[in-house]
Amino acid sequence: MSRLFGFLILASLAACAKPPDIVNIGADTYMVVRSVSIYFPNPESPKAEAVRAASNHCKKQQKSLEVLDIKETQPPFTAEHDQRITVQFTCNPY
Repeated sequence: MSRLFGFLILASLAACAKPPDIVNIGADTYMVVRSVSIYFPNPESPKAEAVRAASNHCKKQQKSLEVLDIKETQPPFTAEHDQRITVQFTCNPY
């Protein structure tokens, strides 16, 4: 019984693992995704949050942000269809 309980705890923790914040999708090209659930609304715009994450990533490299593309899901937002923002960007030298 204790093994089963331990396994269930480990499985639930693994299910809660957060995906990487910034994903490298090519030669010096990155992507960040933010989404907002209709059940847990975020007072901050997910677009602003995604662009800020991208900007912070470039600042850590001492480079400037260049946004290549921003994609947003369109309403209606439901339990299966959250608002999602995808920002593709590159970090350029100053």
